[in-house]
Amino acid sequence: MKTLEEPPKHVIFILATTELHKVPETIISRCQVFTFKKASDLVCKKMLIDVAKGEGFELDGDSAELLAILADGSFRDGLGELQKVLNFIGKDKKGKKVSKVTREGVESITGAPKTTLVNDFISAIAERNLEKGISTVRSASTLNLDMKLYLKLIINKFRMAIILKSAPGLEDKMVGDLSKTDIDFLKILIKKDLPGKAGMFHSLSLSTLLEAYQNIENTFIAELPLELALVKIIAKEVDISNK
Repeated sequence: MKTLEEPPKHVIFILATTELHKVPETIISRCQVFTFKKASDLVCKKMLIDVAKGEGFELDGDSAELLAILADGSFRDGLGELQKVLNFIGKDKKGKKVSKVTREGVESITGAPKTTLVNDFISAIAERNLEKGISTVRSASTLNLDMKLYLKLIINKFRMAIILKSAPGLEDKMVGDLSKTDIDFLKILIKKDLPGKAGMFHSLSLSTLLEAYQNIENTFIAELPLELALVKIIAKEVDISNK
């Protein structure tokens, strides 16, 4: 304690912790406290693209978005995932150097949920097909995927669908967040959707998915919140459309 109170003139102590509540008040009171928040996905994404470019690789927006989500606001974790991808994706089957990183490559190396599983879940909601939705969740569970990450990817894309439906003029702004294939996929679903609350892509559905995301860690059956969300969204919307 005395060393902290009266440090040598040539010394600056930098203390770092992720559990500030465990640091004694006597130490905190003798320090200047700076609280760093998690980096946003947008900031992480830009950082990962820049680092990949510096290493001689091209990381497209879709791949960078997935890596940023995996990083969960941590530069260190994001760089760790990126390094893993670059190490394994360095050469193709013929031994030639690969410079472009695709989302499929990131999914394969990191074990992240595949785009098809995310799209099938969203399609099930759009089609009001509860059997398809629950079957998709079961498939994800069989693959032993991280359900919280899986639902996070679903929520991100579902949010984009609502924005596309409510404010189609913002489509150009989404090019960096979604691939053209994903945007076209969502546009097809939206085109078939009913207007307002009679449709499936609206704030109530998104709120239900967010509620499921918050409940995942509180259940011993990881896929249960996703299944309940599907029942709430699809059953409720069917009731509304029948009135």
